[in-house]
Amino acid sequence: MTLGITLQFSPCVEVAGTTTFAKDAVAALVDRKGLGERGYYEGQAQLQRDTANPVDPQALAVLVEGQKVGCLPSYAAKDLTLPAGTSERVRYQLHILGDQKLLAKAYVWLGDGDPEWAHARENPPALTSRERINS
Repeated sequence: MTLGITLQFSPCVEVAGTTTFAKDAVAALVDRKGLGERGYYEGQAQLQRDTANPVDPQALAVLVEGQKVGCLPSYAAKDLTLPAGTSERVRYQLHILGDQKLLAKAYVWLGDGDPEWAHARENPPALTSRERINS
């Protein structure tokens, strides 16, 4: 990985915006991959500066298959050296629950080597209110 990173945080970083501003792109990814009701996807993503972001011009967008599926949280984006106009490949993980409405959590791996995800297909993150209470 060529990102200049201080890693004052875990290299497994939750992606912001999966069920808000990037909801349609995440739903399209879910449909393309046929993830079903309780789906899991792991693959490649690209990080790139989102200079058009109205809230934070230093934001780092997360793109899967060319679609913006979220952004890194600002605490992580500000610590990464990635000039505008460039991109960096990272591993991406998505967990969804597509019952009545799409619930999703996504993560990127910013560390070297194979990802050491906090969650797996068999151990998904809490997505519903009830799951969060029980965890």
